Amino acid sequence: YEQLLLAGKLADSATLFRVALEVFDTEAPFVLDGVVTIVPMLTARGLPGELIGKIQEFGAITLPDDPLPNDSIAIDLFAAATPSDEVREVCRRVMAEGLRWDEVEIVTTDMDTYGVALDALAQSLVMNVSLLNGVPFVRTRLGRALERWLAWLDGGLPADVLRQALEAGELQSPNSAVASTALARELRALRIGWGRERYEAALARLESGEVLATVVAREEEETEEFATRRASRERSLAALAGLLHELLKLLPIVPERGSHDVVRVSASTLALATRRWLELVPKHGQVEQTAAPRLAARLDELVEVGHETTTFGTALATLRDALADLRAWPANAGERNPWMSAGGMLHLTDVRHAGATGRQRTFVVGLDADRTSGPVRQDPLLPDKVRRDIAPDALATTADRRAETAARLDAALGALRGKVTLSFATSGSLDGRAAGPSSLLLHQWRLLKGAESLSFDDLRKALQPPVSAVPAESTGLSRPLDARDVWFRTLADGPLLLDGDALVRAGHPLLDAGLRGAAAREASEVTAYHGLVPDAGPLLDPAAHPERPISPSSLELLAACPMAWMYHYGMMLLPPQDPSYDPASWLDAAQRGSLLHEVYERFTIAYRGRQQELTGEAARSDMRAIASEVIAEWKVNEPPPSETVFASESHELLRAAIAFVAMERERVESGDRGEWREFEVGFGLDAPQATYTLPGGRSISIKGKADRVDVLPDGSLRVVDYKTGSSTRFTRRKNDVPFAGGRRLQPALYAAAIETVLGAHVSRFEYRFPTDRGKNEIVAYEAAELDEARTVIDEMLQQVRAGSFIATTDASDCRFCDYAAICRVTVGRDERLKNSPRAEWARRHAGALDVYQIMRGHRRIEADDVGGNEGGEGEGSE
Repeated sequence: YEQLLLAGKLADSATLFRVALEVFDTEAPFVLDGVVTIVPMLTARGLPGELIGKIQEFGAITLPDDPLPNDSIAIDLFAAATPSDEVREVCRRVMAEGLRWDEVEIVTTDMDTYGVALDALAQSLVMNVSLLNGVPFVRTRLGRALERWLAWLDGGLPADVLRQALEAGELQSPNSAVASTALARELRALRIGWGRERYEAALARLESGEVLATVVAREEEETEEFATRRASRERSLAALAGLLHELLKLLPIVPERGSHDVVRVSASTLALATRRWLELVPKHGQVEQTAAPRLAARLDELVEVGHETTTFGTALATLRDALADLRAWPANAGERNPWMSAGGMLHLTDVRHAGATGRQRTFVVGLDADRTSGPVRQDPLLPDKVRRDIAPDALATTADRRAETAARLDAALGALRGKVTLSFATSGSLDGRAAGPSSLLLHQWRLLKGAESLSFDDLRKALQPPVSAVPAESTGLSRPLDARDVWFRTLADGPLLLDGDALVRAGHPLLDAGLRGAAAREASEVTAYHGLVPDAGPLLDPAAHPERPISPSSLELLAACPMAWMYHYGMMLLPPQDPSYDPASWLDAAQRGSLLHEVYERFTIAYRGRQQELTGEAARSDMRAIASEVIAEWKVNEPPPSETVFASESHELLRAAIAFVAMERERVESGDRGEWREFEVGFGLDAPQATYTLPGGRSISIKGKADRVDVLPDGSLRVVDYKTGSSTRFTRRKNDVPFAGGRRLQPALYAAAIETVLGAHVSRFEYRFPTDRGKNEIVAYEAAELDEARTVIDEMLQQVRAGSFIATTDASDCRFCDYAAICRVTVGRDERLKNSPRAEWARRHAGALDVYQIMRGHRRIEADDVGGNEGGEGEGSE
C-alpha cells in the first residue's frame, strides 16, 4: 500500500502525521509560539497520540477531561415505543412549550434511524428540518433507483428488476413521452428473462417490426379504434426499443447467469456505465435535483481514478463501497448547506456536535443501552489479544472503545445548557430485541431523585407506559401534533377505548365498502361477495355465445372452482407469465411438455404408414436423432443455465423419447392395428369450427388441438393425447365420480370435436404417458361413457347462466391456483397448503345452500356431510 502511495506521489493521513513528527523539533518553535491548550477527548493512541505527546512536552496545557458541574441544566426523561414515536413526542413537547422550531436541537446517538424518522415526520407535517448528516442515500427515490441498477448488473440483467424500475418511474426512454408503466407492460410481454443475448434478440424483434405485427384487430373492433390502438402500441414499442438500445450501449460486460466464465472489469468502467445510466433516470423534486449532482460527481471521481481490471464481483463491490457514504437531505432543508442549522428549522445533530447550535431547548434521543454502550463484541479481524500483542498503547481494545463512547456521552451532556429531555425507545434495539435504558439515563434519574440506590427496574417503572402513537392524556408536557394525534387522543380519552368505526367509515367510504364486504363474506348468506352475480351469467354463458369457443381446460377449471373461472374467463385477470431463472433447471414443466410433443409429432409423421418398422432398431436411432435435433433447437431459443444442467435434462428428454418408441412398439407387438392418420388436429378460432351438443338442443363451440388421431380397423377413430408427467392424477378408480366431478372433460370434448372436424365416429380416447414418470401407462375412455359428460357439462353451465361463481369446497383446488393470493390462500415453506379461507367457508356452508347443489352432486357430497371428508372427488388426495 505504501509503495503504491510512493509511486503515485500520494499521501494519506498517516503520512502527514509521520512528516509532522519528523519535522516537529525544527518547526514547532515557529508554529507553536503562543499559548497552546489541548482539549479533552482527543485520541491519545497511534501517530496522533505521539504528536499530542510531543505538543505536551513542548509546554501545552491539557484541559481537564471531567466535565464541569452543570448547574444550569434542567433534565427530564421519557420512554417511547419506537424511534418514530420518540421523535413525534419531541415535536409534541415543543408544541406544548410554545417554542419555535429553530429554538430546538435534537441530539441523537443514531443519525440514520432517527434521521429517517424525523424526515418521515417532517414530510407528513410539511415542516422544515435540517439534518447534520442527512439521511442514507437509499432513502431517496434516486438512491433506490441506484440500488436497483446495481442489483440488475449483479443479478445477470434479470428483466423483472428492469420492469420494476420502469413501474416505479425510475427510468424513461430518451426522446419519448410514453409513460414508463406502458414500457413496463411491453417489456413483460417480450418474456426476455435475463442475459444480454436475450435483450439483443428482443431488441431485434422490436426493430424489425415482428412484435408490432402481432397487434391484430379484435372481434367487433372498429377500424378507427384498431388504428388508434395500433398507433399507441407502435409508440410504446418504439420507446421501449430506444430505451433498450441505450441500456445495451452503456452496459458493461456482466456475468451471465449460470456461466462459469470469469468476467473481468474495473470499478471505473462500472462507474462510467452508472454515470451514463444516471442520464436515463428522471429527477423528481428538489431532493433528487440536488442529490443527482453529488452522485454524478462521485461517479466522475471514480472514473478519473482509473481502477485496475479485476473480477466483476470485486469491481462491483468497490463501486458499492465508494458510494456507500453518500447522503441526501430533505426537500424542506433548504438548498444551501442543508446540513447546517438554519432559521425556522428543527435541527438534528449527532453526539459529537451536541450543543453546537446554542439553541435553548435540547432533546437527546436514542439513549437505549445498545446504542450508547459502544461495541459489544471484539473486532473479528483484530481481536483484543492481537491488539495488545501488537501495540498495547496504540490500538484500542473493546473496553477502551466502550469507555470512549461513555466519555463522549458524558462530555456531550456536560456541554448542554437550559432544559434538556433525555429519552429512549423500548423497541429500538438494533437487532430487534426489546431495548433497555442506558446507564446514563439511570445516572440522571438517580440525580433527579437524589437516591443512589434506585435500580433499572425503578427507572423502567417510572417511565411506564412508553409514549406511543396514541398521545398521553393531557398533562401539559405535550400536545397533539396533527389531526392523527387529535383523533387518537379522542379515542383514548377515558378508561375505555372509544369506538370510532362509524366516524372512520363515514369519512372513508371505500374503506367502509371493504369492511362491509368482509363482513358479508363471513356471513352464511350467499351474496356477490361469494361470487353470486346473476347479471353476469347471460354475458358469460358459452352456450349463448357460439362465436366464443371454449377450451376443455376452461370447463375443467369451472368444475374445480367457478370463482377461479370467473376471475380468469369472466374478468380476464390473466396472471403474468414471467420467465424464472433456476440454476438447477433448464425447462419448466410446460416447456418440457411442449418440447416432447414436438419430438413425438416429428417422429410419428416420419413413421406414418410404416408403424410395423417400430420393432426394428432403426426406430430408436431415428428417434434419438429427431430428439437431439429438437433439443438443439430449443437450446438456442432457451439458453440453459449451465452445460451440466443441459446435459442432465437433455439425457432425461432422450430417455422420454426412447420411452415413446418402446411404448408404441409394445402396442404394435400386442396386436394394436390402429393406423396413425392425423397429427396436431386443431379446431376452433382459426381452425375448423367444432361444436358440442348439450341436452335440450343447446351447444357450445370448442377450441383445442388433438395430439394424434388414429384410424382403427373398423374405420372408427381413436384420439390420443400425450401427457409427459405422472399418470397419478389421471388414474381412474372404481368408486370415482364421473369425469372427476367435471375436472376431466377433455376426453369427451375432444372426441366430439374430432368427430365434427374429421366426419368420422370416435370410439375411443386415450391419455398416454410415454415417459419414465408416466411408466407408459394408458388411461382410456370408450365412446359410451364419453357421452355421459353432456349432462355434467350442461349442469355446470347452468351455474354460469345463474351467475353462480362460487368457491370450491375442496381446498386442494387452491394449492396451485393462479388466484390464490386474491383468496388469501397460504402455503407453507414445504409447499403444503396451510389454509384457504374461501374453501373453508364453502365446506362449512355448502350443505345448506342451494347454489352448491350442483357441485355437491358432481362431487357426491351429501347435504349433511358439510365439513366432512370429500373422498369422492378424486383430486384432493394428490
